[in-house]
Amino acid sequence: MKTFAYLVRRFFSFGADWYITGMLINLFTNLITMIPMFKDSVYACLIILSFVIPFIYYVIVPYKMNGQTLMNRAMAVRIVKDDGSQLKISDLFIRYFVGCLILEGAFFIPSVNIRTILIITVFKKASFTSLITTIINVISLISVSSVIFDLKKFKFLHDRISNTIMIDSAKVPN
Repeated sequence: MKTFAYLVRRFFSFGADWYITGMLINLFTNLITMIPMFKDSVYACLIILSFVIPFIYYVIVPYKMNGQTLMNRAMAVRIVKDDGSQLKISDLFIRYFVGCLILEGAFFIPSVNIRTILIITVFKKASFTSLITTIINVISLISVSSVIFDLKKFKFLHDRISNTIMIDSAKVPN
């Protein structure tokens, strides 16, 4: 079973990473839309940055830093493959974009940004909006619930579909 200290570090790592990516998306959206030619493109900038910044932060950075985001490293947790093999970019892409951004979208600012803009600009129907939001919230709840039934590995849905697991890197050498 995972130790309480590990679980607290994983939780704080998630929260700090969540905050960092949200702030970076907002910062760059504000900076870009200050340029006169992009002033009327706030939604487009926000959608693009909601893909680009998380791709860099949750895919490229952990790929280059041995399975760790900046806060994973600070909190001594790391993403590894279930079978111990080397993480590939495709593993991290599936983990973040399919698992976190699409399926568990209730927990991630980029997903909320994209969904909100699509609702405002494309869908515009309250019933469709409620349906999508409900589906995403149910999947997110299932993901969190799955952890309760597997306290030994503490795997969320995004871990399961990418065949990855978070480990306590304070106990494992880099």
